[in-house]
Amino acid sequence: MKNVAKLMMALCLIVLLVGCFTPGSESVIGTWIMVETKESLSTALITDADSMEYDPTLDNYYSGIIYKITEDKFYIYENRRDLGFEGDVSDIRMTNDSLYTYNNLHTDSSGWSFHFDGGKKLILQTYDVDGLNSILLEYTLEKYTGDFPPESWTMVLEDDDYEPDNDAIHSSNILKDQTQFHTITADDQDYYKFDAVAGESYIIKVLAYMDADLTLYDADGVTRIAYDKKNDLDILGLDDKVKSVLVWTCNSSEMYYLKVSGDSKEGHYQINLADVDISTINYED
Repeated sequence: MKNVAKLMMALCLIVLLVGCFTPGSESVIGTWIMVETKESLSTALITDADSMEYDPTLDNYYSGIIYKITEDKFYIYENRRDLGFEGDVSDIRMTNDSLYTYNNLHTDSSGWSFHFDGGKKLILQTYDVDGLNSILLEYTLEKYTGDFPPESWTMVLEDDDYEPDNDAIHSSNILKDQTQFHTITADDQDYYKFDAVAGESYIIKVLAYMDADLTLYDADGVTRIAYDKKNDLDILGLDDKVKSVLVWTCNSSEMYYLKVSGDSKEGHYQINLADVDISTINYED
């Protein structure tokens, strides 16, 4: 489902015209930040949904998508790192009520509408797949009141205070039930060490808006025990920001090591270590 959602969002962007926001030339109705994308797939037999939420406290808008809505245009801005933050623009015209027009760039198989719900703006887009299947994308936006562009878009991403932690010797301590915030820069990797107890089971999660690989090493800091990328275990019920996760039962009470790498990507992430009852873990079929 997540791949379908990403494909649908990519299709949306393909049909958009490239442009930049020019202050003063149009009346700005509002500036908004995406807080949730929900995709629903409906058939005669199945109704399923997949939701992706954005939490700016994770990365201070570094990976956020910001919308400027005017009387004539709908601008989409995102942090493109070294490419700047030019906006894609579409002729979706919106006002503060539920009126809208659309310039018919899409085929007849898609439709747009929007409304307010509890102070938030919901933009709905429907795709008719094959007459039986339809996909509904719901974009939930809330008012963005910070500076534009956000400070995190214009500042060079720097190493965090845990550096140097690029090998097992210089690894940082992480405690059970502790969540740490970290930054990955180009070609960076972060090591952690923790004490594990024989017979206990643990779940280690990395939450981010970039790809992040997670590796568990034995007490020597070299021998690999487990590895994950993009939730290869297909564990159900995880936060959509979980980019990698390991579930592991310790065989010998020792100090063990973890490594997080950004797969050549830069950004911010959280890492969390906790006990887990393996019987409560559910996997996709």
